[in-house]
Amino acid sequence: MRPILILSVMTVACCTFTACRRPCKTEYHNSVCVVQESYIHKYGVEVPAEEWSARGEHGQVVSTLSNGVTVAKGYTGGTLDGETTYTFPHSESIEKVEFYTNGKLVRDTTYYVGGAQMQETHYDPTGGKGVTLWYENGTTKNMESFDGAGLLVQGQYYDNHNNLDSQVDNREGIRTTRDRYGQLLYKDTIEGSVMTSRITFHPNGTPSQITPYRNGIVEGDLKTFLPGGEPNTIQQWQDGKQQGTTTVFKHGEKHAEIPYVNGAKRGIESRYRDDGQDVVEEINWKDDKKHGSHATYIGDTEQVTWYYQGKPVSKQNYDRLTAPK
Repeated sequence: MRPILILSVMTVACCTFTACRRPCKTEYHNSVCVVQESYIHKYGVEVPAEEWSARGEHGQVVSTLSNGVTVAKGYTGGTLDGETTYTFPHSESIEKVEFYTNGKLVRDTTYYVGGAQMQETHYDPTGGKGVTLWYENGTTKNMESFDGAGLLVQGQYYDNHNNLDSQVDNREGIRTTRDRYGQLLYKDTIEGSVMTSRITFHPNGTPSQITPYRNGIVEGDLKTFLPGGEPNTIQQWQDGKQQGTTTVFKHGEKHAEIPYVNGAKRGIESRYRDDGQDVVEEINWKDDKKHGSHATYIGDTEQVTWYYQGKPVSKQNYDRLTAPK
């Protein structure tokens, strides 16, 4: 089950989106329309829209959306107050409940399709919030608190047997993320509320990738691994792009060194024998395309083929195409 996207309503004269089977007086973002709406007075009596407004807008507005979701908003004097509920599409089961006090969101809770709680968020008047997540089996997944700027301050993270995985204390520590069934996905190193590295994992629990970050952007040596733990690549990154040399491994030994400039292969790629020492191929790259010579060394023999912007050409044609105009 995926949580629905909760979007604000904008009043417009008419909806002309093809997703709507008939015109609607209100429109949700991304072409989702209100196709039916009813007004329930606080005493439980359905009234026309005009009477709803005349009576001070106390009670509920129930809207059926073109995506099958039913939204019931509670109002006091025209201001959101009490519960607002969202169903799963084409269902009477509740997916999300928001609780408002005098127009301010105080708490919201989302649910798994089976009815168990998935996530609950409490909103602090100062702008901070506390978030609790649960596994589908009902055990606590994690509890986090954020400051008014949305930065992580505290966190406790558990496996699906309620064992503590890791924690963040006073903006420092390890943040562990598992899926709804308890499968380990990644671990983030948090320093000063900022993620400085992320380790993702293979299904067998071994690391698949270690990614360094600086100011939220990939920066440094990004390392990938095979499920058995052997190195796969070491990539140099700068300002969120591959920049520098990427080393590729095979059976634990260096197999290739590939130069990157601004995320694209550019320069001479070197490929090595199984021992990772002797060069057996040299390939020229430009903007992710073979461009220039591709030399293969077999014993004392050198074989060279030529490429122009990714297409094989003769040496004569390459010289002609690259000659100064």
